[in-house]
Amino acid sequence: MRRWSIPVFAALMLVFGQTALAATFRQGVVQNFADLATASCHNPEGITADAGGTLYAAGLSGNICVVDGAGQVTRVITVAAGHALLGELFVDGQIYVADNNGDFSGARVDRVNVATGAVTVVASGFANTNAFERDGNGTLYVSDSAVKVVIRKLGFEFLSAAPDWKVAAFSTERNSDSRW
Repeated sequence: MRRWSIPVFAALMLVFGQTALAATFRQGVVQNFADLATASCHNPEGITADAGGTLYAAGLSGNICVVDGAGQVTRVITVAAGHALLGELFVDGQIYVADNNGDFSGARVDRVNVATGAVTVVASGFANTNAFERDGNGTLYVSDSAVKVVIRKLGFEFLSAAPDWKVAAFSTERNSDSRW
């Protein structure tokens, strides 16, 4: 009897525990959180958040719209009027944004200081920037899809307040054009 009691107890805990865990949130329910159907914030394409829960939505307006925890737009940061802003990544008070010309004839990576709204172009020469990811070493990866380059690597060091912007690129193509 004792030999079977532990596995039976464990199985019961798994069965009943999953019911309790599944009830903690509603899967598959989509709710509107923020209305960005305005001239300043239309067509959000990229979204990122800071540790405090503030959301930053970038889109075809060329702006980043700052959204508080209640879903209200509290500020609009102009990045590049008429440009298509796609992916974003929040890092230490800065937003890295995929900034594409409005007609997608070229692209760059911008760094936006959230506190001041200052915009700095940190890399250019892309065909079409889409999304970002940052690894544990602080290296930023950018997808650049229009020229069949899957990923470009930006060797930024995020560890200091005044980083040394060393930019390197790699591509899936043999004859990669690294113009930046």
